Amino acid sequence: MLTHDFEPIIDIVCTLRDIFSPSAKAYFISNINGTLDEHVITNTDVKSCVSVCESNIADSADIIHKLIYYRRLVEINDQKDIVWDLLSNVFHKDRDIPQIKDEDGSLRDMTPDEIELATSIIQQKIDDFDYSTVYARTKNISDMVALYRNSASGYEKVQIYRMLKDGDMERGSAMKKYVDETFHVQNDYLFQLNPRQYKIVPQYVLNYCDNEICTIEESLVQTVG
Repeated sequence: MLTHDFEPIIDIVCTLRDIFSPSAKAYFISNINGTLDEHVITNTDVKSCVSVCESNIADSADIIHKLIYYRRLVEINDQKDIVWDLLSNVFHKDRDIPQIKDEDGSLRDMTPDEIELATSIIQQKIDDFDYSTVYARTKNISDMVALYRNSASGYEKVQIYRMLKDGDMERGSAMKKYVDETFHVQNDYLFQLNPRQYKIVPQYVLNYCDNEICTIEESLVQTVG
């Protein structure tokens, strides 16, 4: 059986695995530029979205990767509070001073006390977090392009691409819709595969992002020249 849905996989390898004789096997199949890649799925690979984020925060070496998963974790837990506000600023342009929505919906600068409180909470997960330091890095285009190139996970690549193109993607385009949906958790399953271990992002999306990154690299070379 071939399927795009994940629920049957959960049934086969987790919920109903005892009723299959012989035991059923499941694979995640990816089309990598015309070559099929198979990756077996076992019951231990199906994890809650919370545990996926927690493990990736702990295992990621780069703080930008950690923040990608921490922001996702906060959204999953529906904790759109001051921590959410500070984290969200990291992923947008022109936020040297982080901003927050007021009660009337307008944006204002976060106060030093608000930044300090949010920072102290984030540091419980990511102890070396400092907003100014991290944000300065996101503004370094060469550094962000290098991080994109060095990211093994397609999911992380898409998030970094979104940061680089924040505000510049064509409104209403299918690619912008996909990138935005990947950024938010509304379409996530409660249980899922770890995007650091499985090629969740379609190859055509990665090819598109790769081409866009090449264009950014070319513009950097021209600027230096």
